[in-house]
Amino acid sequence: MSTRGKIFVSYRRDQSRADARSIFQQLQMKFGADQVFMDVDSIPRGQDFRGHLERSLGRCEVLVAVIGSQWLDASDDGGRRRLDLADDFVRLEIAVALAREIPVIPVLIDGARLPHTEQLPAELHGLVFKQAATVRHETFGRDVAVLLEDIAGILEQARDRRRRRLAIGILGAMMLAGTAVGAQWHLSRAGGADASPGPAPSAAALAWQKVVKPVAFTVEDSTGVGRPESPARRLAAISDGKVTLSLIAPLAGRKATDRLDVLSRGMTDAVWETPSFWSDKAPALALFGGQVPFGLTAAKLHAWLRVRGGKELDDLYQRRLGLNVKAVPCRLWPPEGMWFRKPIEHPEQLSGMAIRTTSFLFARLAGRLGFRQVLLPGREIAAALEKGTIDGAELSSPLVDHDFGLHKVARNYYFPGLHAPATAAYLHFNLDRWNAFDEPTRGLIEEACATQIAADVAGIDDQVKRGLARLKQAGIDAHPIPPAVAVAVEHAMRAAADELSAADPDFKRIYASFLANR
Repeated sequence: MSTRGKIFVSYRRDQSRADARSIFQQLQMKFGADQVFMDVDSIPRGQDFRGHLERSLGRCEVLVAVIGSQWLDASDDGGRRRLDLADDFVRLEIAVALAREIPVIPVLIDGARLPHTEQLPAELHGLVFKQAATVRHETFGRDVAVLLEDIAGILEQARDRRRRRLAIGILGAMMLAGTAVGAQWHLSRAGGADASPGPAPSAAALAWQKVVKPVAFTVEDSTGVGRPESPARRLAAISDGKVTLSLIAPLAGRKATDRLDVLSRGMTDAVWETPSFWSDKAPALALFGGQVPFGLTAAKLHAWLRVRGGKELDDLYQRRLGLNVKAVPCRLWPPEGMWFRKPIEHPEQLSGMAIRTTSFLFARLAGRLGFRQVLLPGREIAAALEKGTIDGAELSSPLVDHDFGLHKVARNYYFPGLHAPATAAYLHFNLDRWNAFDEPTRGLIEEACATQIAADVAGIDDQVKRGLARLKQAGIDAHPIPPAVAVAVEHAMRAAADELSAADPDFKRIYASFLANR
């Protein structure tokens, strides 16, 4: 019996063979035939079936439990419920996976539901608390596609764990040989106001630092989402100065929206930007930038990107848009506020207003709420508010808004605003350039960005408090969005999301994944 498969499909042959086989085939197409194991042969006589089954699950990294409508009450020829039998294969498969802490995904077919704990043997109680996937006949392709992406995320996490274990082993060997790198790493060596501690570098990063070769690359700056100076300092520190990035200004005489295509053609190494900037190319890109009305907080956006969102984004760039681009999330900023020249108490007051916003999704609500979107560079917002050219505006966090002087020209500040619970920025690489980096270089870039985001998330509350305190000193009180306005915006967002989902399968699939983390 083969034990090579890292994905183990558990099912009842007499109930779910056809559905399980279809799912099995999709898994093979996605991950490779040698990575998926389904049919358990009869256990040889004289062998301990539990030990035999544990060996078959020895390399399993995720178990897919296909559960049909009769799965719970299936009985043997004697009328005994199979789940009550100690030698039932399905019971054993799931029990072993739960005991070994192997991720288990219940896949519900034929209208099945997850059972309650009192309906299961004690060793299967953990199944009830697993996030289930539902596969329907009428939406089979879409449902299985979501399942495959979830499994891909689990396997990626398993690969990361193996890589860390390998690095720890290498580091240990180096230490025994007396050549280990020091375990102390202080971001203070990088300096700068953004040098918040964040987590210490992983053992893998310390091992990569020892073997990485010097490499430098250029990053085209953005005018809208800050600058990547802090990740650059972290990268230089964590690589002991061997991996460095240099900022270059956006090339003159070219539309800002063309930068993604220019990057894809290899005319620059990397671009610093939020994916939301290119939402006109694919609406789902707005989700990865975080600027989603009633979307995810920075911490939840971070969690979604780690498990699933990052792969979804690369797939969107490469498959949907045909671009030679790889994205690495690298910064997360606090929620943004909104400024108005006049107090806002009812949604009807938005009608007829000119509002400066760069949020693609919030701008989609303009027709439903009656306002008009205005696009202005950040440095021009204060003057436009003062002159009355615009009635309201969003820019950034409270600290940044204060630095841009918005409090001097608009006295009505609502925080958090309607449009952006968080904002994410990414290093967008030309895919060929990214693939040309060796593993230590790629690993250190990802590590520098990951530690930067962790520091960002950890420091958001303090940053918001400092920004609001500074505005308070300037005579500005932050007000919550009035409930009637919030309800109107939420209803408009739902309608806009339904409209986008109906027209764009990618948006529908990714938005469902996004909302599942809210």
